[in-house]
Amino acid sequence: MSDALVEIKSLSVSFAVGGVLLPAVRELNLTLSPNEVVGLVGESGSGKSTALLAVMNYLPDNAVVESGSILYRGVDLLRANRATLDTIRGRRIAMIYQDPTTALNPAMAVGAQIAEVLGQHLGMDGEHARARTHELLRLVQLDDPPRIYASYPHQLSGGMRQRVMIAMALACSPDVLLMDEPTTALDVIVQAHVLALVRTLHRQIQSAILFVSHNLGAVAQLADRIGVLYAGELMELGPATRLLEEPQNPYTRGLVSAVPQIAARRLPRGIPGTASREPLRFSHCVFADRCAFAIDLCHTDRPALMDLPSGNHASRCHFAGEPARISADPRGRSASPASARADSGPLLEVSRLSVEYRQGAGFLGLGRARTLRAVRDVSFHLPRRRVLAIVGESGSGKSTLARAILRLEPKVHGRIIFEGEDVYALDAGHLRAYRRRAQIVFQNPTSSLNPRKTVAEIVAKGRYEKMKAKHA
Repeated sequence: MSDALVEIKSLSVSFAVGGVLLPAVRELNLTLSPNEVVGLVGESGSGKSTALLAVMNYLPDNAVVESGSILYRGVDLLRANRATLDTIRGRRIAMIYQDPTTALNPAMAVGAQIAEVLGQHLGMDGEHARARTHELLRLVQLDDPPRIYASYPHQLSGGMRQRVMIAMALACSPDVLLMDEPTTALDVIVQAHVLALVRTLHRQIQSAILFVSHNLGAVAQLADRIGVLYAGELMELGPATRLLEEPQNPYTRGLVSAVPQIAARRLPRGIPGTASREPLRFSHCVFADRCAFAIDLCHTDRPALMDLPSGNHASRCHFAGEPARISADPRGRSASPASARADSGPLLEVSRLSVEYRQGAGFLGLGRARTLRAVRDVSFHLPRRRVLAIVGESGSGKSTLARAILRLEPKVHGRIIFEGEDVYALDAGHLRAYRRRAQIVFQNPTSSLNPRKTVAEIVAKGRYEKMKAKHA
């Protein structure tokens, strides 16, 4: 009998879209043993989150489980009734979501949300639930638990909200933790703190963890084993260190090469093309169209997930037993970095920029206010065809600076010059023209895209405004 805590067996999941079944995961096999950390990595759309949601039986209504099973201590989670699932989800298997902003209830204090879990699964209420919640907040290294308990999600930073999510998941001491890209929206400093916290908690609580991410660095810090998904297919599975240092699948090699190495000043080397979404892609190697080592066989026959001689390691490739065949890089080095391009004059100049906020004025502005300076005396210039990166911790002023450049901040001192014109001196007509040429990509598409419009309507609106201005 298997000693695995969770067994995913031949799982195939598709989504019904417009009367057509679009496959998302095909014949996935994966086990999770007690106290083990397994990482699932891959590009966006590779099926990572679908696999995770299937374990919780939280798949959306248009999802179709075409085959397979997911066993937790012998119970098939895909076929269990609601009563059985209610005794497992949240108590024995808990999930930490990618975006705590949308996962937490904005109308409830975070302490009440954690206490609700304790009441639902353990029957705790009143002071017992409050005391246990304070313990959990201390466990995830949040200072001043009474203050955090009474705070609403919007009153906490992103890192603090993520710690609240972790505390909620740990409330009932679950056997299994499912983590869906929990550090994606965090800056690198907070991300490092959260990962260190997860490592510490894993040693303390000894839960098994299934960690889903597109961040190889984050997974490498936690995982015992790593599975690599591509277009819904498991391409490689093996011990974390060996898989990252000696990848045995062409896609894994490409994925590792796409990670920038800051110390070595090596640019990431992307994989040309995009992942196939064709329903018939599983009739051959799903990576064949992007693989530099593909031959005719790869475009006609589907490779099996083959065990490698090293043991506890498998690769889905027709040449899995021939590591020398994929050891060389047929494409050579990536193009020269952007720093090699010639300057052609400044496009944007920022001179002694400061941005201030007034806080604490109270109702109707009658209270005593204080001034908070978010950006202070910043100057730089951006030449044409160059890339300037601005980095820093959360709260360092990066986003405020970006908004100020687009004239989205009202209280600004200093000058922003775009092609010789002062941005803050532009009239309404010229400001609209400027904003057509200076665009921003917001951090969180969930909150920045209009949920009442289709993607086509959102994209077409910008195009329509541009055409209207051109013919005005």
